[in-house]
Parts: sequence; C-alpha cells; structure tokens
Amino acid sequence: VTIDGLPPVEVNVREKVVPTVSVEPAPTPLCPGDVFSVNVTVDPAGKGVSAADVKIAFDAAVVECEDVSPGNLLSEHPLEGKKVIDNENGMVWYALARIGDTPVPTEEGTFAVLSFKVKDDASEGTYYLRITSAKLTDETPAYISPIEIKNGTFTIVPAPPNITFSDLRVAPTEGEVPLEISVCALVENIGGSAGEYNATLKIDGEVVDYKTGTLNAGENTTVCFNYTFTETGTYNVTIDELPAITVVVKEIHDVYIDTKYTGTYGTGIRIDN
Repeated sequence: VTIDGLPPVEVNVREKVVPTVSVEPAPTPLCPGDVFSVNVTVDPAGKGVSAADVKIAFDAAVVECEDVSPGNLLSEHPLEGKKVIDNENGMVWYALARIGDTPVPTEEGTFAVLSFKVKDDASEGTYYLRITSAKLTDETPAYISPIEIKNGTFTIVPAPPNITFSDLRVAPTEGEVPLEISVCALVENIGGSAGEYNATLKIDGEVVDYKTGTLNAGENTTVCFNYTFTETGTYNVTIDELPAITVVVKEIHDVYIDTKYTGTYGTGIRIDN
C-alpha cells in the first residue's frame, strides 16, 4: 500500500479467527432402530475456555436422545451445571464448568457426547441437529464473543431386507421306492425394504433344486418343491438352513401268493379258489 508516491508499506490481511462450536456429522446412513452418537466439539481459537453452555434441537419424530455425557474439553471430571433431555419437544440443554485452572490457550476438544436412537417408525430423509444456543466462558471468567456455530445432520434410510425361512413341512416322510415327497417352507421379509430370496431344496446337505422371488417389506410366501427318491435309504431333507426332517425310503417287497391255497394268510389276505 502506498500514498502519493511514498514508499509502499506491506499490509498483511488475515482472516479473523473466532471460537467454533460444532456438531460432528453422525455416521450415516442410519436405519430405524439404530443407536448412534454425535460429538459437540469446541475449537477455542487460541482462547481459554473455563465453561460451556449449549442447547441443541433435534426432530423428536424420528429420534430420541438417550443420554448426554461430558467430553474431554473441560478436563476429565467437569462440574455439571445443567442436563436437560426433552424428547417430547426435541431439545438437549447441557452446561459444564472446569474444576481448577483454565489453560490458555485451551486445546480443541469434545464438549459433550450425545447418544440417540432412531425410532422404529422413523421416515427416511436427512435431518438437522441444530445448535440453538452456545455460550463459552474464558478464564477471567467472561463470555467469549463472537462464536461461530456449525450444525450437524444425520440421514435415515429404510432398513435393509431380512429374509427368513420357517415352518418346514415334508410329506410323506416314509414310503416305498419310488417315493415322491412335497417339501414346503414359509419365506418372510421381516426387514424394512424389498429384497430377493433364494430358496434351496437340500437333500443330505446337497442343493437339488431352488426357487427365487422378491418380497416387499413385511410380505411372506410359501415355497414348495416336489422331489422323487428313486433309491432306498434314509435322507435329511430341508429348505435353506432349517433343521432337516428325516425321510425313510423303503424297498418294495414282492408278495408271492400260492393260487392253489384256499384260506387266509397271516397278513389278512384271503384267497378263495
């Protein structure tokens, strides 16, 4: 910078640095029923911090706050001045004070850890964790001003599909070769979104047939297989990984009848010539 031909003077313009209170982004994506934590962090920007008082708003329709606990910003065992968790209106109010001397500058750290749970009926979408009030006190103690606030977000997505198999039925479970059996099981999607299933018919652990399909969340269907045993033996029959049912296939026994005999055999067969 120069004026009217005078020797120029170098001027350094630096961005003003102010303390920052931030909500770190939550791990995403989240599903209904998930439990997650977020940190409220403070960057003192070279100042000493002896106490902090923060209010955070959240959407009570999709999450509830289970707890809030101190971080490492104000030493290991700070004095708790306020702890309010309002899950009806979606608000957390937390205030802590340092016990002992305040280091100047105070190192950047975590003021508080908030624990949330996503409600089972939460709708998918991106939601804010808003800092509605933040106060920092220096070592004198006096309020630090100004303070920059950075809000956080979290995203909810539908729960993934969860395909289950149950109610295995085999009929008949005993008979003579060749023996045709019917094998059925219930397939359900107890997850939160549509998914594909692959139902496998297994004989003694070996896949001999399969059927595929798609089920929406909450839907179920029954899958059935027909299978014919052509050799005698004892077999374990199942679908997917359900506990197997034993099928016994017997040999056909020839029956010899003496047509010259008149009377009743021991089996109850009567022949009249």
